[in-house]
Amino acid sequence: MANYNNYSYDVTISIDQLTDEIEKILDDYENQVYASIEGATKAIAQKAKNAVRRNARATFKPYHRQRKYSNGWDLKQKSRVKGISVSYVIYNRNAPGLAHLLENGHASVNGKRVKAYPHIKPVQDEIDASLVSDIKSRIARIK
Repeated sequence: MANYNNYSYDVTISIDQLTDEIEKILDDYENQVYASIEGATKAIAQKAKNAVRRNARATFKPYHRQRKYSNGWDLKQKSRVKGISVSYVIYNRNAPGLAHLLENGHASVNGKRVKAYPHIKPVQDEIDASLVSDIKSRIARIK
């Protein structure tokens, strides 16, 4: 029995009740963590899609297919864990094979190589670093 400021507290709880309460608290925390991860991955994926679209516009501005290519970037949910989206794919729905060729370069008809225009990799490098910090900050805000 503890005595704080002349008040006596005598609380009894069975082990089963304690176990149930701890499980409820941990389940609630787990759900909040998953929700934080889902929110962070979706927000970062959306930000990455917009950045790739912006880079594509800037890189291929003089070309006539620019609008079709740059406006074709979209987001697709790839995997779920416990009903929560944790993975997204950014892809070009209008010209799916063109992204790889432009990013890495390719062989031309006359046997030479066509210059690569890296417009996806810089965004990927930036997003990889910011995703972890965003998830950490969202989890730290859970009460």
